[in-house]
Amino acid sequence: MSADQHILVVDDEEVICQACRRILSPHGFQVDGCTDPFDGLCWAAEKDYAAILLDIKMAGLTGVQLLEQLRNAKPDVPVILITGYPNVRDAAMAIRLGAADYITKPFTPEEIVQAVQCALQRVGQQRDRSAIEARGPAEAWTPVTDEFRFWNESWLQVGNDRSVRVGAVLTGSRGQELKAVELPRISEVVYQGLPLAGITPTDGPSFTIPAPVSGVVLSVNERLPRRPDLLSKEPLKAGWLATICPTRFEEEVDRCRVRNVLLVSSNREVADQQADVLNGLGCRVRVIEEAKTLTSALLDPEEVVIVFDGASHGERGPELVQWINELSPDVRIVVVASRGSRWEAAYRQRKILYYAVEPFADYEIIDVMDAAFRTLLPRSPSPEGPHGVHEPLTRMSITKGSGRTVRLVAAPNLFVRNKRLAALIAARLRDRLYNVELCGKNDVDLTPLGLLNESRSCDHLLVLVTRDVHRLPGSLVRTTFGDVAAGLYEKPQPITTLTVQPAKSDRGDLDFDESTLAALAEHIAEEMSLCYRATVMRRPQIREPRADSEPTHADD
Repeated sequence: MSADQHILVVDDEEVICQACRRILSPHGFQVDGCTDPFDGLCWAAEKDYAAILLDIKMAGLTGVQLLEQLRNAKPDVPVILITGYPNVRDAAMAIRLGAADYITKPFTPEEIVQAVQCALQRVGQQRDRSAIEARGPAEAWTPVTDEFRFWNESWLQVGNDRSVRVGAVLTGSRGQELKAVELPRISEVVYQGLPLAGITPTDGPSFTIPAPVSGVVLSVNERLPRRPDLLSKEPLKAGWLATICPTRFEEEVDRCRVRNVLLVSSNREVADQQADVLNGLGCRVRVIEEAKTLTSALLDPEEVVIVFDGASHGERGPELVQWINELSPDVRIVVVASRGSRWEAAYRQRKILYYAVEPFADYEIIDVMDAAFRTLLPRSPSPEGPHGVHEPLTRMSITKGSGRTVRLVAAPNLFVRNKRLAALIAARLRDRLYNVELCGKNDVDLTPLGLLNESRSCDHLLVLVTRDVHRLPGSLVRTTFGDVAAGLYEKPQPITTLTVQPAKSDRGDLDFDESTLAALAEHIAEEMSLCYRATVMRRPQIREPRADSEPTHADD
């Protein structure tokens, strides 16, 4: 995104203006916030904003009225409407007045960034995107540094324009001959740990590559579908997958690890050759030739893996490894040995992670480095444990000291078939210090009226369903609706739907690996937490039912 564009946010809640500023400023936008709609109209008419975000419900002058007046002075400026209580009438009016998008509170960072990005693309004001299209993505993108960060096999690198380029270093048979690569669509939202791209090898089952960071896809490597071999041959260069506008970078980047390697070798020539290979795999390598240098290097607080060249140290090698064990008991050590080394037994008696025989010769080192740096998943609760799922589960509610309640309801049998996911979500919520209530009484009625009745007994309702949305298995799609209650409430509660692309669309099973399940649970828990924080900040609203409508609580 461009670094010299201004965005105006007009909302009578200062917290919304601050939230938009916090989301958009890291992407180079200068954000002006205004809590008075009349002042906002003056600012919008007098200044040249790249885009304007308007709250619909404001005292004195609504967002729709402001937009209607603004169109006389600024007919072409992209306007994005924000509302906590969407309805068909406002949506229709917004379309008639040429609003670029319509966002429901509580919104996610991805929704704001996606809306602004798409609006600027449509009017041709996104200069960075135009430059990419004119010059080609590979030439237009420039990294800030040569540092790579990894989420297991996926990597990210930060660019000068605050975007991140992402890709993967494939291991073992995964990196052999590839048949096809499925890339995300531009403007698609991706989430850290959930699928970013799909890979089909010539032999073997298809698999997905997780996104190392959440955000909105800005561009993709259009060469890869024609040349999937680039992903294996040049994973950090021509084989990159996509460029992403990150939306949760500050909180997610620390989960991605720099692959710091201390290469301990007394043979400088061999060490330089090995360092070149490791650098090509995204590692940051420091060659250590003397023990005293290693002592100071191990005092560095950054996490490292030691690659110990056994061949260059001869019979002293096992003793040096023992010394390293005593100096830094938790450091991971990979011993690189020659075939037939007579000191293998001595090394294996020490605390080492791997004893690898000539791993640089056949690129086994790719698998070794992946295992050495692979992120260990937090200990997960058993579905049948003390905090697990003991009975058919349909609802999960969270509360805290404020007395507000946010509820997640699941499609019939979803948690019955996927108890593991339910247990992980509950655990992640408890980690956030929420009181979690699990309920299996009555199936959930997913009709509009059924969801309306369900929403009456909580402050925000989320609905978890599985459905074929033509994405990679494990993908998460967030949508918010509010007009299902328009006929019964003056100010209906918004309902957020979280749709997961199932592994098998005919059954709706979430048969994913543990890493994908953990990431999915994390994002669902974060969505619930986001909605809870929004209900706490929300101004009190009086929701009056129609005279002929009797409240119906789903748990009655």
